[in-house]
Amino acid sequence: MKDLRQNGIETPVIFLTGENSEVHKVKALEMGGDDYITKPFGFPELVARIHAVLRRAETAHDGNITNNVTTHDDPFDFCGAQVNPQRLEVTFPNGNIESIGRKELGIFVYLASHPNSVLTRKNLIHAVGGIHADVRSRSLDQYIVKIRDLYKRHDLSLDAFRTVHGVGYIYDVKEPE
Repeated sequence: MKDLRQNGIETPVIFLTGENSEVHKVKALEMGGDDYITKPFGFPELVARIHAVLRRAETAHDGNITNNVTTHDDPFDFCGAQVNPQRLEVTFPNGNIESIGRKELGIFVYLASHPNSVLTRKNLIHAVGGIHADVRSRSLDQYIVKIRDLYKRHDLSLDAFRTVHGVGYIYDVKEPE
């Protein structure tokens, strides 16, 4: 279950078993199972439970903007500006507000949630676009250019956000002393 979820596989899982133990039920659900059914069960109950799990799975990601951002995520600071996922906007210190696209937002979120670590291009592409995103595409480079141009227009430095040649990027945040 852990490997499936870490690899972005969100297929609903129902445990079917003859073991009617509270400990086993709790363990299966904590592992990431969506339901736990014990014998005996009838065909109508099984079908109803499958339908219920599928309904929950269909709506689970309704608030996702990208693979790594939802419309419920809180605003956060990135290199002197405030990024607001709820509105797909960046607010600059002078009060100017600019709209951003969902891919740029996904990049901001991934970088901000992984400070001080080198992130490969694949890391960023998969975080924003999902496990099946085309890692050969150069579109990530275009989104990075948009982010850099956005900050440049507002005279903010992106010195903390650097390219690591041949590898990817780093958001190098200095720790408070």
